[in-house]
Parts: sequence; structure tokens; C-alpha cells
Amino acid sequence: MRRRDDGEGWRQFLRQLRYCVIDESHTYTGAFGAHFANLMRQLRLAVDAVGGNSQRLQFICSSATIGNPEDMALRFSGRTHQPQRLHLIEDSGAPYKGRTLLSLAPNNAANVEATKIVISWLQHNLSGIVFCNSRAAVKGLLGLIQRETQRIGLGYLTSKVAVFYSSLTGDRRSEIIQKLQGGQIKVIISTSSLEAGIDLPELDCCLIRGFPGSLMSFWQRVGRAGRKQHGLVIYLPLGQNPIDVYYARHNQKLLSGEVESAAFNPDYPTILGKHLECGCIESSLTLGELNTRFGKTAGAVADSLLQQNKIFLSGNGKLWGRGYPHKEINIRSSTQRSISLINKHTGEILESMSLPLAHREVFPEAIYMVQDESGQLIAYRSESLNSDKGEAILTFLGKDTDLFTEAESELDIQPLSTLAESKIIPTNIKDARLRLTLVWGEITNSVIGYRLMLVW
Repeated sequence: MRRRDDGEGWRQFLRQLRYCVIDESHTYTGAFGAHFANLMRQLRLAVDAVGGNSQRLQFICSSATIGNPEDMALRFSGRTHQPQRLHLIEDSGAPYKGRTLLSLAPNNAANVEATKIVISWLQHNLSGIVFCNSRAAVKGLLGLIQRETQRIGLGYLTSKVAVFYSSLTGDRRSEIIQKLQGGQIKVIISTSSLEAGIDLPELDCCLIRGFPGSLMSFWQRVGRAGRKQHGLVIYLPLGQNPIDVYYARHNQKLLSGEVESAAFNPDYPTILGKHLECGCIESSLTLGELNTRFGKTAGAVADSLLQQNKIFLSGNGKLWGRGYPHKEINIRSSTQRSISLINKHTGEILESMSLPLAHREVFPEAIYMVQDESGQLIAYRSESLNSDKGEAILTFLGKDTDLFTEAESELDIQPLSTLAESKIIPTNIKDARLRLTLVWGEITNSVIGYRLMLVW
């Protein structure tokens, strides 16, 4: 969207732009949703700045399970004052052959039960996906499946199971999806990374290991089976998790409970400030447009940016800027450095992850597991983690190690000032109430050591 002297092609594109499709719009929540809403503000500003008409744009939002699709679409399109322009289509035209949903009893050994289920799928040549709620759970389940298939003489099935999570390289993720579609891989064990965004219509089965934290995510996972043929979905609640136990005992709440609404605040000052700065550089805008373009807090945020010399006011009353602050924006979260995991002996980049995740998983002496192309879990030991260079150097250990490490961390929340008085709020659970206190504070999450563990 950045305007340049040689950008006539982009200006022509923006002048002629008529349709804006926002796919998987239910995923735009929290900081991600706040950033995206501001990107849409920038888009409308850029269209008008080059002679187009943002009021003629047709926004098309596609969403899965979400509690407030109308509100979300109006906010993304900037038309909360024009609700009459919204047309909600509630019926789905996606392929659907039906599915059977089984809710099992809460299980204190969920990985053992999940292993039996996955091996059964493989023996019957069924394709499927297993959703876990953490990367550690994904790798732990794969390791148990591999050990059990070896024990019962079905080791050849190992190559038919793959793990999938966000820090895998793009090439590796593409390879896994292609192999699943080609039949070389039959089962994927995934985090939330495969809830949306990639079409997997061929799957026969879906196993949900543990409640994912919201009904919205639960139904996203359920929808992975039953597209091209009748599907089987199994919900395996964790016996150690009270929420899992609750939904296992109240299946009707799981099946027909009210789906959560998307929540995000595009006027949050630190997020709004970054996008307002970018908008002033791309298109410039007048002081009178601030609140209509960027919300009710834009004036105060712009004043702060002026005092910091991040934007400037011209003689004709227009706000403008210089430089390229866009590179400092990570729309999925706060700006984070990325760490490449490098094989010391080959120089190959094994994976890439955020710095906070690297502190927990590849701290010096940590044992990190990676699945190789044959499907085997390979152990590496971290020699060093250098945040300045953006790399962690890993040494090959092999596939026969029984050791793994767990980070020990401390979370410290230090309230600095109270923003609102405490109050009791109701919940959707009978007789359940929450005390809500809003404060401005400092949150520190520190990795203080690790435990060396033995796989049993």
C-alpha cells in the first residue's frame, strides 16, 4: 500500500478497486484483529487518496463459527454507521456429507488412548487429523505412536504420520500437505495451525485431544472431517482439565452452546499509532479526517506522534511522514524477533520460531525434537541461543534418545495503576461469577531453568 513516485500501477489498481474479500475472518481476534481493522482503515484512505471511492468498495467476509459476524463485518468495512448496507448469508454452501461425533469419557492417559485410535485409523487405511493444544503434546503423541507401532510390529506405519505446527519451514509444511493429498501421509498431528486456511476435504476422521479453549475453535476442528464423505469426529477430553470434564459431562453445552464473539480493539494506542504513522506516509490526511478515518482516539494518538516527530503537519493542514515504519509491524502480535534453528553440522535451517518460544524450547542444553523426512523423531541438543544473530545452533543427537527437557518458567504480574474499580460479572455457567479488575501493569515471563526428563 505504500505510495511511491513510480507507483502509478498501484494507484491505478486502487482507483479501480471494487471488491475486498476477507477470508477466514473469524480468525481476526485480539491484537491480530486490531491490526487488521487498521489495515482496512489504511486501505480505504489509500483508495480515496488516489481518486478512488472507498464507499463503493464491496466487502465480502467469509467466516466459520463465530458469534458476531455482522458486527465484525461492519467494523472491518468501516460501516458501523451504515448497518443497512450489510447482508448476512447464514446458510453454508460448502460440501458436506455428514459426520458422526463421539464424545469419550475424560481420560487421564489421553495420549495412550489417542495412540490406539490413530493406529486403528492407519490399519484401516483411513486419513485423519489429530488436534493437540500444544507443540509438546503434538511431539509427545508422535513419539508414543512410533514406539507403540514398533512394539506391535507395525513400524512401517511410522512414515504415514506427520506433525504440523507453525515453526516448520514453509517448504516442509507444503510437503506435508502434498503428501497427505497424495496418500503417502495418512494422519497429521497438528496444533491450531490447521484449524483454518488450508483446504483438506479428503479427511475421513478427526480426533480432538482436549478442549481447544473455545467453542469457535472446537467447531473449526470438527469441520475438518465429513467434507467429501461421511466423517468421524472424536472428542477426547483430558481428565486433568476441569473445562474438558465439564463439556464431557454436559454434551449438550458442547453441541449447542453459544459460540464466542470475536473481540478486538483497533483503537488501542500502540497499535493504532503504528498504522496511523503508516497511513500518513502512504497517503497523508487532514486533521479533520482523523477521527472519521482512524477512530475516536486518533486525535490524541496523532498529537503524541507529532510530539515524537514521527509525523508532521504541513502548512495546508495535512499530516505526513517519512521513512518506512511498516517493517516494525507484526500484525499477528507485538513485534518479535525470529530465531532460526540451525543444524551445526549441515548449516540447514530446521525450523524458525519467535524469540519467546525459543527461550522456552531451545535454551542452551535443551533437547529439541524434529521429525525428519522419513517420519522419525530426531533429537538435537541446543549449543547456543543468540538473539542478536537470530539463531540457535543445534547438534545432532539421533533418534534413540530417551531424554527430553522441559523449561521452568516464572510469571510475574506487577500492577502499576488501577484503570477501573473491581466488579463482579456473570458468566454463561450456572451460579458462576468472575471478579474483573482492570489495571495497567507489567507482565514478565522468565525462563529460569529446565528439567531433564526420561521418556517411559
